[in-house]
Amino acid sequence: MTYATINGKRREMSIYEKAMLLNVSRIEGEKGFVVTSGSDPRKSYRVSEDARTCTCQSYTLCCHKIAAKNRLDEEEAERREAYVHEFGIYDVA
Repeated sequence: MTYATINGKRREMSIYEKAMLLNVSRIEGEKGFVVTSGSDPRKSYRVSEDARTCTCQSYTLCCHKIAAKNRLDEEEAERREAYVHEFGIYDVA
């Protein structure tokens, strides 16, 4: 469990719920992501391209890695959908 500040109130939630509240952006010209908080954009963390390492120094799974992994999954789904649409095939996977 972790904490997040929502509308000025501190709330306890799972790291998966907190990951949904974070903003994830690609780093232009480099591999990786920048993950920022919705409430404090000055606090940011860099996550590797494969979403395995984070600058938050957590040795275990953290909400920043989960947010980056979710973004990777979204990008993969978009690429797959574009491929299926472009070549007129059905996705069997």
